[in-house]
Amino acid sequence: MIRFLLDDEDVVLEDTAADLTVLDWLRIHRQRTGTKEGCGSGDCGACTIIVATLGTLHNRASTASTASTASTASTAASSHYPDLTVSNDVERYNLLRYTAINSCITFVGDLHGKQLLTVESLSSGDALHPVQQAMVDEHGSQCGFCTPGFVMSLFALYHAPDIPLAWSSCKDTDSKPLSVSYSVDQQGKLSGADAKLQAIQLADSNESCKAGQADEQNESNDRPHTAALISTSNWLEGIRSSDAISLSHRIDRALGGNLCRCTGYRPIKRAAALALAARGDNCVGSSVQRSADEQNIANRLQSIAGSPIRHPYFHIPQSLEQLVSLIEAYPTARLLAGGTDLALEVTQHLKTLPRIILITRIPQLQMLDEQDGVLTLGAAVSLSRCLDSFRDRLPGSESMLLRFGSDQVRNQGTIGGNIASASPIADLPPMLIALNTILVLQRGATVREIPLQDYYLDYRKTAQQTGEFLRAVRVPLPAEGALLAIHKISKRMDDDISAVCGAFHLNIEGGRVFSVRIAYGGMAAIPKRASNAEAVLQGSLFDEDTVRRAQSALAEDFSPLSDARASAGYRLQVAQNLLYRVWVDAVKPGIATQIANYVENHVSR
Repeated sequence: MIRFLLDDEDVVLEDTAADLTVLDWLRIHRQRTGTKEGCGSGDCGACTIIVATLGTLHNRASTASTASTASTASTAASSHYPDLTVSNDVERYNLLRYTAINSCITFVGDLHGKQLLTVESLSSGDALHPVQQAMVDEHGSQCGFCTPGFVMSLFALYHAPDIPLAWSSCKDTDSKPLSVSYSVDQQGKLSGADAKLQAIQLADSNESCKAGQADEQNESNDRPHTAALISTSNWLEGIRSSDAISLSHRIDRALGGNLCRCTGYRPIKRAAALALAARGDNCVGSSVQRSADEQNIANRLQSIAGSPIRHPYFHIPQSLEQLVSLIEAYPTARLLAGGTDLALEVTQHLKTLPRIILITRIPQLQMLDEQDGVLTLGAAVSLSRCLDSFRDRLPGSESMLLRFGSDQVRNQGTIGGNIASASPIADLPPMLIALNTILVLQRGATVREIPLQDYYLDYRKTAQQTGEFLRAVRVPLPAEGALLAIHKISKRMDDDISAVCGAFHLNIEGGRVFSVRIAYGGMAAIPKRASNAEAVLQGSLFDEDTVRRAQSALAEDFSPLSDARASAGYRLQVAQNLLYRVWVDAVKPGIATQIANYVENHVSR
């Protein structure tokens, strides 16, 4: 049986289809139609829901771990595959962790042991949740189709542990509710917009508040009522923040997976800031109340986790041994990690997946460990955890991963799934190939290793054998002083598929290239190294002449195709330009800094 909580209701499913999506279950079986069906592929965010899990589910990368004893492989090999070890650096956010995901590409069996929350879950009687109330106050909804998804993303942000602090307007001079005293639709002011933007974003919190008060006193009545709705300068008016720029970017990230074409993002973004300010104003009282409620839910989820898992078509192994047995018993069953790619076979291609094996509950596949300069990740580690782990270890990886789908996709998608899907435009493989990543594959009791660059054979074809599964990914970290650059080119900045993705890993000594690995995605049927360009660079001075010759060699490495995303000529030109950009960034950092500053100060996100 599959067992989970819907709000505080205990739900037990005994014989549902293995490929029943959470979206269909909610709308068809429970008539919760607030969760909308939009794209069916995890792009629009209209179907966003929240799953709550126990907050101590995963541990951070640690230098201490225990060698695996589950495998009968050789001692030399097994020493690299440590089990998940809960140590002193366990992430302890709250009793529960609230995660936004797309219900259209999540199978209902994946809810086992979790709490499911929908937009109908948030209000208490006639009292709206702060994120809902903020959306009402700021007129963040027009046709309303996308609104439930935005609300759920805002709910996850409201409970996130990593947001810059925010508070409402100064209470010694203004006792009215924030949404009444500073709501844009009621104030409609534009005076001093540019100066106010600088004051809000760059000054300290007290000065920001003074700027808002001064503007209110100097309000001009000859401005049109709708003028403020097209201004981007005062969206934080009346809100103080410890780091307004970071707050802005964090809100952008939370809403990156939700599309809206009628209201525009400004009132929704302001609603997010208002809700977070309400959280800041009431954090003490609300935390006490939440703790009591969350403790009850956490206890019930803990009880469910200890109950038997029995379902005729959806299997949830708890150990590598159980996984091996299930694969042997059901060789045609599909392995499910995040499902962000697999679920598309159901929602887009209308296929049936009669039997599924969920691998995310196996501790060894969730492990994350660093030893001797190698970061080892279990195949089921989510992309969100990859983002946290790579951020300080792999320069450039954070900006690339933040453009990898959306929060909803990263929360479900896994490093193993992105690799094993064998897509030529998958975003992680170029970077991992450039770092000489090793894959750990297991079949029965046999464990073997294979370089990632040798894993891909042809379009959607890999060296993985029948009955074999991807167990772990071993990433050698770049040496101190190494040059690592990752660049993704796509039509949209956020939540879009690559046209070209390039990863460059160079070690330079005495001005010469001591070692080099360059890999591209989107340039061939598989993610592939640029061997001819590498040969030009290897041992040569890292100067403009060498880089120009390496650019020309890329035409020998790749013969890209034209498709809806880009033409062959564009792809080759971009690949060559990215290589030149790596040299420019390394040799002329002043230019790169000027470009970054211009984008930060002049380009509206």
